[in-house]
Amino acid sequence: MRETDDILIIDDDVDYSCLMELAFKEVGVSNPIALIHDSCNALNCFRNMDGSGTGIGRPALVLLDLRMPKMDGLELLKQIREDRNLRDVPVAVFTGVEAEEELSRAAELGATSLHIKPFSYRELVETARGLQDQYLSPALLQAAA
Repeated sequence: MRETDDILIIDDDVDYSCLMELAFKEVGVSNPIALIHDSCNALNCFRNMDGSGTGIGRPALVLLDLRMPKMDGLELLKQIREDRNLRDVPVAVFTGVEAEEELSRAAELGATSLHIKPFSYRELVETARGLQDQYLSPALLQAAA
């Protein structure tokens, strides 16, 4: 499977996805960022990772919204963790409401971090900075390669 340093933001809220992308750029993240607005499309991209240059490749980090139409984020997280090529990819889950049961289930399924969506851009930038420090430092990316 083709390794990448891509960040995938999987969220049906287009505005939030774009703001998260801007926040990553503001804190100096240079990784390519792919915005996917449908969990079924994300699953299809993951399934097409055959090393031939098609699909998205194995990402460095996935940001996953839990509440999406068609297939919710919990089901997509479950499928990611069941895939031998993806099970160790960091997945930070986000939800727009404090849903303790949802977040607990995400932790059980293997989410690497749990977040309530920030309501201000400043909070979003701080969240991006924290994710950068935790998952995207150069030493971590080299160790994973």
